[in-house]
Amino acid sequence: MNIIDLSKYIVNQFSDQSPAGITPMKLQKLLYYIKAWTLVAGRQLLQEDFRHWDYGPVNRDVYEYYKQYVGSVISPSEPDELTISESEKELVDFIVENYIQFDAFKLSAMTHTEEPWKKTNKDDVISDNLIITYYSRQQFAQNFNPFDLSNNPFYPLESYSFVADMTKKDAREIAKYSSYSIHKKALDTAEKEFEQQWSNLTLI
Repeated sequence: MNIIDLSKYIVNQFSDQSPAGITPMKLQKLLYYIKAWTLVAGRQLLQEDFRHWDYGPVNRDVYEYYKQYVGSVISPSEPDELTISESEKELVDFIVENYIQFDAFKLSAMTHTEEPWKKTNKDDVISDNLIITYYSRQQFAQNFNPFDLSNNPFYPLESYSFVADMTKKDAREIAKYSSYSIHKKALDTAEKEFEQQWSNLTLI
């Protein structure tokens, strides 16, 4: 899969879901996490390399293609034809949906806490081996073993806010949802409740 074609698909498909749009830095991190989690899933969709740059993993081709935007939001446009199966699209969409809520600087900060970026020297390529070794140990990896949104429980991204005396195993079980659709419904309900509370406050 061509990384530039995939980047256009993400901008076109997910800009409306991104709270502040998609900037080049945010796009880089979304593409990096697609590479990471598809590697973990054993269905690598991106062959291109990501390097250790100051603000996190960066693919040079994507950087060159979008550098005119600098820190501005990328305008959606008609994507080139993306050669992707329905199962691959489902996988890509699932990964992006779980990261799209975070802004570029939060995503950058997240990669800075993770071993693949930390253990790679500046400007060097982050190896697939480092990526697989680290991310396969994370809670979110359980969603890909195997990847089946309709039948498997869903494990959200770790928030790192677990109670100090709680074991990691216990924390994962508490965070687990019976399905991805249940998780999305819970998020939607929480968002609507927040909007209602905010609306009530502004009327006071």
